[in-house]
Amino acid sequence: MDNTYHQITLNEYMDFKQQIADKLNNMAADYITIGYLLKRIRDTEGFKQDGYSSLQEFAKREYGLSESAVSRFISINTKFSVDGNTPILQDEFKNFGSSKLSEMLTLSDEDCKLITEKTTVATIRDLKKLNSETVEADVVSSEPKYSSLENIIIEFFRNKKDLLNKIYIMSDIEDIAECINPSGNLTYKHKASMLFMFEDKLKLKRVGELPTEYTWDDFVETTVNIYRETYTDHDTVWQNFYKIEAELLEQEELENAKRKKASETKQVLDKPVQKEEYEERTKPVKKTEETTKNTSMEEQEDKVTVEDEAVIEEIEEMRQEKEEESQVNTSTKSDFEVATSQEPKLFYEWYKSKHNKSLKDELINIRVKYQVDEEYFEKLDEYIDVLALNYAKYYSEVTKC
Repeated sequence: MDNTYHQITLNEYMDFKQQIADKLNNMAADYITIGYLLKRIRDTEGFKQDGYSSLQEFAKREYGLSESAVSRFISINTKFSVDGNTPILQDEFKNFGSSKLSEMLTLSDEDCKLITEKTTVATIRDLKKLNSETVEADVVSSEPKYSSLENIIIEFFRNKKDLLNKIYIMSDIEDIAECINPSGNLTYKHKASMLFMFEDKLKLKRVGELPTEYTWDDFVETTVNIYRETYTDHDTVWQNFYKIEAELLEQEELENAKRKKASETKQVLDKPVQKEEYEERTKPVKKTEETTKNTSMEEQEDKVTVEDEAVIEEIEEMRQEKEEESQVNTSTKSDFEVATSQEPKLFYEWYKSKHNKSLKDELINIRVKYQVDEEYFEKLDEYIDVLALNYAKYYSEVTKC
């Protein structure tokens, strides 16, 4: 076909403009024709007859088309027209909507052969998404148990119990194909694969690979081989296979988890330990007085609110008072003071009844909490009597009031 252009006349230019307007106003707009006419006007610079400086300015001012829309019309004509530059759509793409052709622009020629007039735009987008994905390497490298076709057949029937059991009592290939694919155009996607089912064939598309074509005989033979080992009768084909497969899958996941844990443990053991980390790990735990006390002692400790300095000063003052009082004649003391100094246990019983704990226990708690020097604390036994006497004096004065 001769694609040589001649300079279009004014009448031809006006006719092209009217055809474009008609196509745009038509709900079944012919993208191929519009793209072709836009290319003619672009290549002959016919837009200059109206004073426009570019095709984009012409399309915007005359038809309100954006630059991207103009590019899309032209691209669709180039990809889907006969010889890539005619107003005639290729036969295999007849009855395709404009939106479908737009979605197919970025598909390869091989992938375009997977699309029919019954294919939805959503399916085309799934195919484009599949092409943009990358195959992830398996964590544990091993020989695949099933082929690519077997894998997608297994997933296809996973939620089709009745369909799988039904086709097992059928013998005619055409009947099986009709039962599985009554519309003549069915697509199933699972992970890195898409299976396209047509009336007379199937095509399997995988990430990074060209589509592989199969016959319905191939499909049926593969299906029978998959379920042969667990087959007992046609009513239990699905149940027998997927129940056993679930158990095997669970066992495989447990084994993978064990391998992963073993690998992580090995990495930890193989990792060199820094000096500081080793010293921290091997540092002995220092036992303190506090860790040897029972829970009740710890609870009592929390109740102590006396400041350490005040306690030590009070004990020292009482010690001095005891020394001074030892020099004082007993006749100068009151009967109460004499009694309490001779029998401090009477006071201990009174203190315990008032505070619900012994005075000695409280002193031990003070020592633990404020870390009083152990050598100094050993002298506290002799100070207890002083404390008892001091509290006795205070109690004596209170009772007189």
